[in-house]
Amino acid sequence: MNLVMALEMAAECHPQRIAVSSGGLHLSYADLQNAARVGAAIIRDAGVRYVGVLDVNSPAVPIALFAAAYAGVPYVPMNYRLTKPELEALLERITPALLIADEPVVAPLELPAGVKLMMRGEFQRVALSSAPEQVTAPGEPHDAAIQLFTSGTTGKPKAAILRHRNLMSYILGTVDFASADEKDAILVTVVREWLAEQQDRIEVFHLPPYSPELNPSEYFNGDLKGEIQRGIPPKDITDLRRTVLGHSLRIQKSPARVRGYFRNRRIRYAA
Repeated sequence: MNLVMALEMAAECHPQRIAVSSGGLHLSYADLQNAARVGAAIIRDAGVRYVGVLDVNSPAVPIALFAAAYAGVPYVPMNYRLTKPELEALLERITPALLIADEPVVAPLELPAGVKLMMRGEFQRVALSSAPEQVTAPGEPHDAAIQLFTSGTTGKPKAAILRHRNLMSYILGTVDFASADEKDAILVTVVREWLAEQQDRIEVFHLPPYSPELNPSEYFNGDLKGEIQRGIPPKDITDLRRTVLGHSLRIQKSPARVRGYFRNRRIRYAA
């Protein structure tokens, strides 16, 4: 069982359906499968153990994801908003790797030895313009499909491993295959860019990674926890649910109490 099974099922049943749209580019499932197979050849020729993507969303992302699965190496998406030292430290941990990135993101970095760089535009161009080879995904179901790095707010970022069998079990167990209509779509966007267009309507406050004292919802949580502790302890999950719901409804009907949360000097900014 390999992640490419999901793509192959879609490409076999609906080869001409649009899988990915970005800007003026529209890729069918057949296009995406062919591009992933070409991408797998690029990865194999590079002789690496990981495929890293350091970039904003683009068609190169799903191509690289399935290309890595076809090549039998983990796909490692990386947050381009991290600092230069943080990114360089993460790249050190996945060498030897093929890194797919864009110039503005990668230009400030000193790439570790063993990281081979391929610009996103070139990777995408080659993957979409070359003839694919017939390829069977190698490896075992327990092999790593995706490696995600945690944010590292409490220490060194940890590597979370998502295995092929886990991903496919989740997909097959939660998604009714081919149930979506051809005109249905999922919108993936960069929130920062959307917010930039809403400046006259939305004011954004950026909080530190962990700052409960600055988060208004934490004051509600504290109120709720205090109510639970003052009363008779819940006997079971049903009793706990009843207590939480009852107190939440009482707060909802008391606007003055809610306004009281925002009188704290730390969260007046959100009032």
